[in-house]
Amino acid sequence: MEYTMLKPCQEISKTGVIYEKGNLYAYFHNLSDPRHAKGKRYSLVTLLVIIFLGKLAGKDHPVEIADWAKNHRDELSKLLRVERPWTPSHSTIRRVFNEILDEAEFDRLVQAYHQEEGLDGDEILAMDGKTLRGTHRGGEAQGKHLLGVYAVNTQRVLAQEEVDTKENEITAAPRLLAKVDIEGKIVTGDALHTQKKTSQHIILAGGDYLLPVKENHPRMYADIKRLFAETDRSSA
Repeated sequence: MEYTMLKPCQEISKTGVIYEKGNLYAYFHNLSDPRHAKGKRYSLVTLLVIIFLGKLAGKDHPVEIADWAKNHRDELSKLLRVERPWTPSHSTIRRVFNEILDEAEFDRLVQAYHQEEGLDGDEILAMDGKTLRGTHRGGEAQGKHLLGVYAVNTQRVLAQEEVDTKENEITAAPRLLAKVDIEGKIVTGDALHTQKKTSQHIILAGGDYLLPVKENHPRMYADIKRLFAETDRSSA
């Protein structure tokens, strides 16, 4: 398949981010495929593009993605230059993430893809956490929880960090921010991230932060409240 190295995010519109198919292929092509050539019906690149397009179409489960691919077989064959008259089964799609794909390698590739274009000087970076659906296993208190940093202006998730079940987002935040160039940027987050270690990391990296302060930081909360009260009196 031929491809061109265009910018990963060509524009932002009401329909969201526009991805250039060739550029996605170029990045996916860098992933290692541990499978033996014998018996391999589809390249890892082809499988990942099909999964990616299926996800964009709102299909989350392997069965849904496989059905979507089957219903769009002609378009996918032309797009990906697949000569086979059939599309991957749901078991093949499931094996991509359960057995074939190196998760850490894939995370690094996605981060590089979204950070390739660079960020505007006035970009705001928002930290936010989420627990992934369908990742809760028996005996675990919660499913897989990720803390991500999101570029607000360009609508891109720049990096993610898994939060271990024995820790929380506070300890994961410095590791996450170390993956992103935050120099000259403003980092935001919820009150959970109003922590000395996190704010020091941001300042030392050349960034600024805007974090809410609640009453669980009584001294800081009182100082800020007093400062604004004095400002109100002086302006009255």
